[in-house]
Amino acid sequence: MEELIYDRTQEDVTYALNNPSSSLFLKGAYNYTDLNRVEEWCQYIEQQLTLYSYPVSITTKTNWTMENFPSKVQLKRIRDNVEELKNAFISFTSVPDSLEKMTYQKANDLEKVLYELDTLINNMIASFYYSGEVFAGEVEA
Repeated sequence: MEELIYDRTQEDVTYALNNPSSSLFLKGAYNYTDLNRVEEWCQYIEQQLTLYSYPVSITTKTNWTMENFPSKVQLKRIRDNVEELKNAFISFTSVPDSLEKMTYQKANDLEKVLYELDTLINNMIASFYYSGEVFAGEVEA
């Protein structure tokens, strides 16, 4: 999966606006690749949470193309998915109230929530105790 992006700046947006035909990655432009990345991460986080007994159910679309333009309903679904995942576990960043009139701050916050969820899930997994490691079979002093 593509790495999440949560460090966009106004300079990134300005560069993207001034170079619309660039074939280079334009971090300041929000397009179908961003939608696919966010939706794929939502799907992955949903699977991880459900696997570790934090059941959540969301609907995703991971086949956005250059010809697709998200409707208000689709943007709301994406935003609500991230909110649902956050509510199932924990995250410190606020989910934007709306994805209409997308700004780089809203885009950053959306992906920052997913990044935090992934980090916290991985920390939880790393802290699991297994039989024989901590308590099972220990000898009292």
